[in-house]
Amino acid sequence: MLCDRCHKEEALIHIRGVDAQGNVHTISICAGCAMKSIMSEELSPSDLTELLKSGSLPKPDVMMKLIDNFMRRGEDSEEQEAEARACPNCGLQRDELRRDLLLGCPDCLDCFDAEVRSHLNLKEDFVYTAPEQAESSQETRHEAQKEQAAFRSLNSRLQAAVQAEEYEVAATLKEELESRLREINRLRQVGSESDWGAREIEDQLALPRQTQNNLPWLPKRRDEQGLVRLSSLLFGNYNLSGFELPPFAKNLEQGAEVSALLAAFLRREPIFGEYREYVPAEMEKSARLELTERGWCPQEFVQRKHATRLFVSENERVIALLNDIDHLRVNFWGEAEELPIMLRHLQDFSKNLSSTFDLLSHAKFGRVSRHLNSLGSAMSLGQLMHLPALNYDGRIEALVRACRDMHFNLRPLFRKNEQSGASLYILQSSDSLLPPEQYIERFLELSRSIARNELLCRQVFQSYKENRLIITDNIGRAVGTLRGASLLSFEEAEYLLSTLWLGVEMEMLPWLDIRKILAKLTELLTLPANIVDQQSNFNDRIQVRRELAASFKKDLLGMEEE
Repeated sequence: MLCDRCHKEEALIHIRGVDAQGNVHTISICAGCAMKSIMSEELSPSDLTELLKSGSLPKPDVMMKLIDNFMRRGEDSEEQEAEARACPNCGLQRDELRRDLLLGCPDCLDCFDAEVRSHLNLKEDFVYTAPEQAESSQETRHEAQKEQAAFRSLNSRLQAAVQAEEYEVAATLKEELESRLREINRLRQVGSESDWGAREIEDQLALPRQTQNNLPWLPKRRDEQGLVRLSSLLFGNYNLSGFELPPFAKNLEQGAEVSALLAAFLRREPIFGEYREYVPAEMEKSARLELTERGWCPQEFVQRKHATRLFVSENERVIALLNDIDHLRVNFWGEAEELPIMLRHLQDFSKNLSSTFDLLSHAKFGRVSRHLNSLGSAMSLGQLMHLPALNYDGRIEALVRACRDMHFNLRPLFRKNEQSGASLYILQSSDSLLPPEQYIERFLELSRSIARNELLCRQVFQSYKENRLIITDNIGRAVGTLRGASLLSFEEAEYLLSTLWLGVEMEMLPWLDIRKILAKLTELLTLPANIVDQQSNFNDRIQVRRELAASFKKDLLGMEEE
């Protein structure tokens, strides 16, 4: 038997005793550990002599001292060893990973393997299998590497020419770079359906003379099931091998090089149409804030010091965030039933990207992502839904469980508002490592079923007097609350909009235009961007809540501020 302390030498001393709680413990230690106990004054020489006598038992106080000290030492050493664990490459500590859920570098996947598996609920024998691709041969990979090397060489020569003020040479190199991209696009023989980001989309739910459209993920028109399934999101996360891309490294010069190469690629992608390109680092503070107000990117994206770029398609249905947390993130927006078409477009985009650059796939977790919640995701999808009737009927909790049994998640749009009564939910897959093409049909059938149940629940509320009385009372209370409100919090405003929205769709508020509700929802959801630069003291918070109440009363009820 090995020593319970060092786990190396043969145990010579065996102690069995009962602690104060009545639990039986057995400790076996070797001679070396016994001597260490003597040196640390855990055990006196006379106590050790007594223990070595054949058939003798230790004194109770000696036995308890050894048991308590050994158990305490064992727990402390294991805890200290676990907490002290750090990535040998980037130095990320375990407690930092737990707090931020952010990996420091690809080596963190191996260093914190147990933590990552536990967070992702992966089995020990799990091995990521990338979806099959049509062009996955070694020859194709070699061609992609050659193309990548050519792009890097051209770009380096271009940068050197600009720095040397050799502008004629720089112009020639730029034309050569763009010519190479045009040739690649020509050889792809892109079909007529590649204009997803250029198709003209009429926003039928936008107010006349509205300064900007509703957020990309708010509905543009009604479907046959009303305004229940609002929009669909499909996104892809990509990383490139051969580069130390931020935020895995802090090489800003290299980040700028990669950003320039990918920007050249994105400018030639037909999926964007007449795109708009933004470089937040070169923009004024107010202009950067407008990017977040439009719902194109999160606030933290425009605050990064890396070489970030934002590409927005002609119709705002395709948005690319370059050097985001996954280095390149592409969002596709569309209507509920357009998911299969969107998936084909995103797959084509991925194929084009792969043929130009060498994409890196991690052996265990797929494409490398820094954020633990997105680890291993190459593509994923979700659908925004408005479910006020099911919420009022108390059926959301059962619906969440049913979705979980089918390996999907149904969660509030804003997680912090889970208990606020707001009724905007996101339906998404619970397995981020599963390619969307393997579950998209089941996903759509589930979303249709949820929408049917929402509409059926609304019919029940309208058909039965008691149920109609309940919903009428809730809608009336919402109107009364808004009419008499002097202050409105973010959560209260979201709940009121959801309730008024239901009232309009159930024809209980004929005087209220649904377009006004969607316009206020756009304003509300960009509110954090509008106040992000303000001090969060008490007076500022009160002022924001007062202005929010006045704005809602004026725009929805036509009440001027007194």
